[in-house]
Amino acid sequence: QFNERGPYMRHGIVRTSDAWEVVRTSTDPYPCVVLGLVDSEAARAEFPSSFKLQYSVTLDGPESVSTALTVINPSDEPLTFTTALHTYFACSDVLAARVRGLQGVGYVDSANGGAEATQAIVMNYRRNEPS
Repeated sequence: QFNERGPYMRHGIVRTSDAWEVVRTSTDPYPCVVLGLVDSEAARAEFPSSFKLQYSVTLDGPESVSTALTVINPSDEPLTFTTALHTYFACSDVLAARVRGLQGVGYVDSANGGAEATQAIVMNYRRNEPS
């Protein structure tokens, strides 16, 4: 569950679970780790559906990281879920950071009371101009 937008605990059960296991690791062609999480009695107390997750992180190069989340529904019942993957990359200069490719995408602005908005062009905050 994303934030408080649903009937379950804030941020859901996956973020705080201590049941993650290493499914596999590899070094060729790139370093990669795949983590797995399967529903349990403890998980069912917070989230009533059966599920299996796999989360992979791959170092594609000196300046590139790829992540993938696979959600598997092992039952015949519908599975409804949401995700929000946070990177938390260290940044020595926040004014130099850029996120590209989201222009025109709608979002809910939690910092503005939940107002709906559309992402504008990316700004170069040092010069206050489009970049």
